[in-house]
Amino acid sequence: MRLTAWPPLAVYAVVAAMALLENFLPPVPADAIIALAAFLSHRGDTSATAVYAVTWVSNVFGAGLVYLLARRWGRPFFASRLGRRLVTPEAVVAVERGYLRLGLVGLFLARLLPGFRSFTAAFAGIVRLGPVRAFLPIALASAVWYGGIIFFAARLGRDWNAVSRFITGLNRTFGGLAVALVLGGAAWWLIRRRRRSRIAYRDRITQELAVYPDVGERALRDPAAAALGARCPVAGDRPDRPGTAPGRPGRAGGPPPFPAPSRARRGEVVVNGS
Repeated sequence: MRLTAWPPLAVYAVVAAMALLENFLPPVPADAIIALAAFLSHRGDTSATAVYAVTWVSNVFGAGLVYLLARRWGRPFFASRLGRRLVTPEAVVAVERGYLRLGLVGLFLARLLPGFRSFTAAFAGIVRLGPVRAFLPIALASAVWYGGIIFFAARLGRDWNAVSRFITGLNRTFGGLAVALVLGGAAWWLIRRRRRSRIAYRDRITQELAVYPDVGERALRDPAAAALGARCPVAGDRPDRPGTAPGRPGRAGGPPPFPAPSRARRGEVVVNGS
């Protein structure tokens, strides 16, 4: 029995069930069923306004159930095998990156994208967002998405093929945006990871050089000097001369680094070496 032959109350019940289940089972063809129900409004079998109200209330109610369940058991479930089948790890990462970068706007945009739509409420529950902060972007996105589908399905009510092509093209467009979002998020994550690795390497080298505080800038040019902890000449020092012990001028028979102080009395002239 086709949906077009069902009584209006049965059609509304199916629409409510599909809009609710989409939050739990993403493969459910909710968009097509809702568009068909709106398409029937041109014959007087249904009302586009009633279809919109039933769809929006049911979808937001289902998102609320997912939010509460995820708030209580979300992390272990989405880490399990069944959870990874329902929502891929890539989708989880993409929603997380979008929220970290854009906040509530990121949740709103994710709610519009196929493949991410069903996870937004679960993500809000996992990170323990407040009910108002969680449901405001979700409710607005559901209103925009289903409002657009129902509006165009009712306007194109005389040609179901046109409605079907519109729904397919809409999902394909937003699906492409979702893929681009995943690829962009992965590239951003890789770039940030490499940057953190370079910063960590630089910090490690800085800590190793700090072990030899008196090496100075020469350590950057002479790694052997840094490894041995050799002392570089600084202001006030004189380089070692041949025949002297390193760092100790005047030893081992070498000449003193400076002339001996003169002890000339008044009126006398003292000549070195005399």
